[in-house]
Amino acid sequence: MDEKTGSFRPEPGEGYFSGLVALSVRSPANRIATQFPVNLLLELDEHILEVAPQPGFLQRVTQRFSLPSDSAPSPIRLAIRLRHCTVRYLEDGVSVIAETKYRSPIEVGKYTESTSENEKAKRESSVSANSTLKTGATLSRPIFSVQGQVEADEDWHGNNSTERAIKVTKDLYEVEAIPNGWRVGDRQLGDPLKRGALLSGPYFGRPQPDYDYTCWVEFADQADAGSLTVVVAVHDGLQVERLDGHMATDNDLDAAERAMRDKLAAIRIERDKAGAGTISDAQGEMPLYIVVCRCERGDDLGAEAGEAPRLVPSPTALLEGPPPRPAAKAKRARARSPRAKP
Repeated sequence: MDEKTGSFRPEPGEGYFSGLVALSVRSPANRIATQFPVNLLLELDEHILEVAPQPGFLQRVTQRFSLPSDSAPSPIRLAIRLRHCTVRYLEDGVSVIAETKYRSPIEVGKYTESTSENEKAKRESSVSANSTLKTGATLSRPIFSVQGQVEADEDWHGNNSTERAIKVTKDLYEVEAIPNGWRVGDRQLGDPLKRGALLSGPYFGRPQPDYDYTCWVEFADQADAGSLTVVVAVHDGLQVERLDGHMATDNDLDAAERAMRDKLAAIRIERDKAGAGTISDAQGEMPLYIVVCRCERGDDLGAEAGEAPRLVPSPTALLEGPPPRPAAKAKRARARSPRAKP
């Protein structure tokens, strides 16, 4: 009887904001057995969006007493970038093995401890604690530390007090494993290695000694087929820049997010009419790009002998290369203003 090799078939990705996100999902195995590896490659750039000008407080007040105008204000062109985003997966008949999920640290945190003794004027017994939070970052060395200090007085011989200071520096990741996915960029610091700390270029491609693949996936018991849906989404990681030379405001950011969510709502309506399913925005996140992968289970090599599945790299998969880069930025006749810091 012929052996079944199984299959892993990603459908064409669906992006909703051109130029912002491109995602490739591949398996470098020529046999999709009980367990198989999967690789992601994420490309991030920018999306150009036009929105109506948003009046400020004083403008809204004066508009009430001014005559209506026949000319509509010119739209504002905004460049949309990301400071951080999530890559989440939805499992059906398959599951991602959590301990195999890829991580890519930028800076590994440290734990340090120091002690000192001080004389006290009287004998007492007390314990006090305080903590401070310090944040700061440069493009070359991000800092995020939490300091705690515990002071105790011991009631014995000499009335000495021992002070112990503990300093913990947070691990900083460009890609961090989180429940049901990964976070790309730090929530507070974005990607400190990139200009303006904004996400740019490829992610999941930096070699890491403990991770040969992005993750391993396994079929559920008795399941011969399943699907893995990978969604790139953003919650509070949008960054906007005005292309008219003015500094972007909170109103511009709100207008951009509202326009993007309105576009997604329109897409949902069209998909519902066509019976093509809907776009989910779980946990308040805004979906940006979706790839659905169909999986069919093959025979495990050496299964009769009780051996673990052996996976052979597929030359075809390796030659497929990275996903297409996001669309090239439109040529601009004038110089752009410096990007606002996140």
